[in-house]
Formats: sequence, C-alpha cells, structure tokens
Amino acid sequence: MKESTAIQPNPFLDSAQVMKFLRISRMTLNRLKGKGELQAYKLGGKLFFKRDEILARIEAGKEETPETKTISLNAQTNKPVRA
Repeated sequence: MKESTAIQPNPFLDSAQVMKFLRISRMTLNRLKGKGELQAYKLGGKLFFKRDEILARIEAGKEETPETKTISLNAQTNKPVRA
C-alpha cells in the first residue's frame, strides 16, 4: 500500500495569515478575538487560530449578514419592502 505524499494544509494560521485571509485589520481581529467570535491559541508568545474554526465562523456568519439576505422589492416603485 502506497502512502500519500500530499502536503496537508497547516490546521493553524497565525494572526497575519488570518488578517490576509479574512481581509481584516489587526484591530478587527483583536475585536473578534476579544468578543470570543474567534478562539486564539498561544504558543511561544505567538497567537494562532484554527483554520476549521475560522471557516465554521464564516459559514455561520453567512446567515447573519444583511448582504446575504433576500430583499423583496415593490414591483411599482422598485424600492425595498420591509418585512
């Protein structure tokens, strides 16, 4: 049986990688961490975040963001209708 030699992605990202991946500032990352929305792990004085937890947070956030909600428009005025 042949072993797989494929390189698995690192399950942890450092702060800089998370900021680049999410396209957020350090202040936003610190806010998310402080509010408990992203769990940070410290090793050797450096913070790391689990890739799976970040992806799960993104999936959970899809339902919460106004940008992803369906907006009904009034057929006559073409303006949004409040639910």
